[in-house]
Amino acid sequence: MNILIPISNALDTQTLLHAENIAVEKKAKLFVLYITSPLTFSSVYAYPSILYSIANLNRDSIDAAHRAITSKINSILTHSDKEVICQIGPQIDTIQSIVQECKIDLVIMPEEQNLFDKLTNNQDRLSKKITVPIMLYQSEKKQA
Repeated sequence: MNILIPISNALDTQTLLHAENIAVEKKAKLFVLYITSPLTFSSVYAYPSILYSIANLNRDSIDAAHRAITSKINSILTHSDKEVICQIGPQIDTIQSIVQECKIDLVIMPEEQNLFDKLTNNQDRLSKKITVPIMLYQSEKKQA
């Protein structure tokens, strides 16, 4: 069994550990997908057609950030068979691609963390594009 947890922005250790517990319980491999938005690395806001063009991004900065996030995730998740994948692109399409490529059986989605996620309702949009179950996880600090 393969489990995917897509993340972006800040790392939520509690959510990562919850996903790892599920992976260990199910004897599954955990794939942590860190999705980077080109907006983080590009100041070309006026030209959306080129925002996702690798040629317009500073590859050294992106690679350094991806190495740092991979190292941090590996230091948090110490009890499971895992793979950290760093991708650049739109969230839903990137998740859909990894679900297919890695033969994912379950997606654990962190609860919508910001206004953009709430407005776009990523879980609903994703459920229309993939056929695997989606488990929504809300950390305790967000439930309070």
